Amino acid sequence: MNQSNTGKKYVGAIDVVTKKTKSEMEAAIINGEFIFKVDSAQNVTCVYDINSFTSETVDKGKMFSKNRIIRVIDNINNDITIIFESNYVGKVNNNAAGRSLLRASLIEYFNELQRLNAIQNFTAEDVTVEAGKDIDSVVINCYIQPVDSIEKIYI
Repeated sequence: MNQSNTGKKYVGAIDVVTKKTKSEMEAAIINGEFIFKVDSAQNVTCVYDINSFTSETVDKGKMFSKNRIIRVIDNINNDITIIFESNYVGKVNNNAAGRSLLRASLIEYFNELQRLNAIQNFTAEDVTVEAGKDIDSVVINCYIQPVDSIEKIYI
């Protein structure tokens, strides 16, 4: 979750079936293709850790094409579900005190993600836990900024 697969060696691979030129690799990346190459040390490596998302919008920018970012977001979703189901469902009152306990757990969780360099610029104010529409529901809002890897150099 806190590293990209860009440049990672594909252990056991000895070659790629269709070798691409630099311009063919660039076109493949623009098209959202996850591709491999044989690097200068003769290792088969991932060219760019991306997914097939290419339809950027104002609400969903280029970062959503980056697999590291998606892994962070997916892990957060899964981990919050585990935290909620393991510690709160049916066990904690849905009042200000109960929601405050849940919020404190989430703040602790996000601080750990920040320590692991999965997210950055996190503050406690980035998490809210509010009463939901139903008497037994809550709404969690998390404003996070995933960390990406250095993957390009311009000289």
